[in-house]
Order: sequence, then C-alpha cells, then structure tokens
Amino acid sequence: MLQTALPFMPLIVLFAALFFFKTEPPNNLNEFQVVNEVFRDAYKTCKHQTLKREINPYPVMSIDEGKHLIRFYKQGQDLISDRGRCDSRYCTLKEYTPKEFEHIKVVAHVPVAMYLIIETQSLKEGQIHSIPLDQSTLNKLYDLDRLATSKMRHSIETGDFNIHDKNQLLEIIDSTSIFIQQISENGTLHTNQLKDFFHKSTPLLMDVTAKAAELGLRSFIATVNEWKTHLTDRQWNNTHVLVHCGDTSRKDNMEGTAIEAMLGEERGGSRVIYDENGVDDVTLLERAAHLKTDINLSEMVFNEKWRMHRDVLGDATKEILSRKLACPHAVQFFKKLK
Repeated sequence: MLQTALPFMPLIVLFAALFFFKTEPPNNLNEFQVVNEVFRDAYKTCKHQTLKREINPYPVMSIDEGKHLIRFYKQGQDLISDRGRCDSRYCTLKEYTPKEFEHIKVVAHVPVAMYLIIETQSLKEGQIHSIPLDQSTLNKLYDLDRLATSKMRHSIETGDFNIHDKNQLLEIIDSTSIFIQQISENGTLHTNQLKDFFHKSTPLLMDVTAKAAELGLRSFIATVNEWKTHLTDRQWNNTHVLVHCGDTSRKDNMEGTAIEAMLGEERGGSRVIYDENGVDDVTLLERAAHLKTDINLSEMVFNEKWRMHRDVLGDATKEILSRKLACPHAVQFFKKLK
C-alpha cells in the first residue's frame, strides 16, 4: 500500500498542508515552506505520541555519574511528575559506589592534580621546556602534598583495604610527594622530568583504577539487579536509561558501558541516552522519543534502522567529499570512522 501511494506523496503532502492551515497559505510562506511546516508539525506530533505510548508507560533509570546516584522510576510519566525532586511517591534513590571506590579514585587524582597545577603555570609561561614555578604554584603544590601525605595517608592506613591495595595507594601518594619536594627545591621544572615521572607512575595508576572499576561495577550491577527483581520481563525490556556524565560523554564510560551490557543495547542506541550538556531528565526522555521516532521512520521508509540517526544525507556527503569534491584527507577520515 505504501509503494502504491509513493508516486502521489507530493500531492498528498500539499493537500495536507492546505488542510493544516485551513485556508490558503499565509502570504509570507511559499508552498515549499508550507510543506516543511507540515513535516515539522507531523514529526513533533509523532514524537509526542512515541513518548506517550512507547516510553512513558515503562520504567526509567537516571544515573548521575558524578554523584554516584541512581533514580529509579516505575514509569517515564513518574519522572515527568517528579520534576527532578526525587519525591518518594515517584522515585527511589540509591547510591551505588562503596567508599573504597571513591578513596581509590581520589588517590589516583593526586598526581593528576599535580600535573594540572604545573600545566597551568606552563601555559602562563608559554609552554616552554623549562618552567619556573612561581610562589602561587608552589603554594598549591604544598597544599596538595600536605593533604595527601597527612590526612589521606592516615585514612588509607586505617582503612579497610587489603595489604596489596593499601601499599599501591601509599606508593602513589609517596612518589608524588617526593617529586613535589624535588621540584620545589629547584624552583624550576623541566618537562622531561614530568614525562619521566608519569612514565614510571602510569602502570601503577592503571592498576589502582582497575581496582576502583571492579569495586564500582560490582556495586553498580548489584544495585540495578536488586531493582530489576521488582520488574516484569516486559518492563525490563522496555526500560530507558538516562546517563548524566558531566561535560562530555567519554567513550567506554563505566556506568554507560555496564548498563548497555545489562540491557543488551548497542552504543548509540535508543534506550541509553547520554547527557553532554547538563540538561534535565525530562529533556533526555524527550531525546529518547526523538531517537525512537527516527528509528521507526527509518525502518519503514529506508528499511534501515539507523538511517535517520546517522542523517539522511550522510552517505551522500561521504561520497561527494571523497570523490566528487576530492576533499583533502576525506578518504582517510571516513575510513577511521568505520
């Protein structure tokens, strides 16, 4: 039936446009602008129905990566009613990381914080190879060293870490402290010194961050699975997840990767939605409806799930840039994207 109607589609859309405006198109709009307005209105209405019928009746999780919190909602409509307050009538709030996770993560931040303090001074001086450390920079390094070697060191020594993990964390703190003392005495830092320090420190940093990831993932998965026991298979298979992960959504983000694996969802799908601009949950839920609308449209019109998601003009753009316009580096660039 759709194939039969396709030749007449321009006329059908134009008649719909005239009906939409009830009378002749406004003088300031030509027939192309009128049809475009009809398309936009139809898309908006369809997206609203998608939200109402395919998303709002089912559970929603909102993950705040920065605060290690999950908001659980039995329905998308509950999230909209909640208005971000996490009212107990609509929302169940759970913290999903043990304190050891946070402690390990912060210890790993000690040498990174040192680098950022030094890099700030380097940028001020114009990225030179020999960086003079002014008093302000030295004071910041002293403060970092004092906090790490006194208060943090004591917390680790008296904490619940096993001997191996405890020794690794203390080694990070001590090696950073020694490096700060050395460069402070000289008052000048050569960039090769910094590279050598991190060349030696990186394997240890990767070991402790792997430990943090294991602790975090075990707790995260247990928290989600406990909530899952209250859902039917149909509810779980239609659950949408909103992931708030700061300014940018890093590739292989821990929580996002874990929930995608649990849902059997591919990255860039329609059930796990990432926030990169500090938007609220309701806006993310509307984005989920946008993606779902695109998928439904793509499968019907193009017989391809991700065509609208990638942009209708995407393949043509690659072909034109690579071949017809001979855009420099286009061929190599598009190969890397595959």
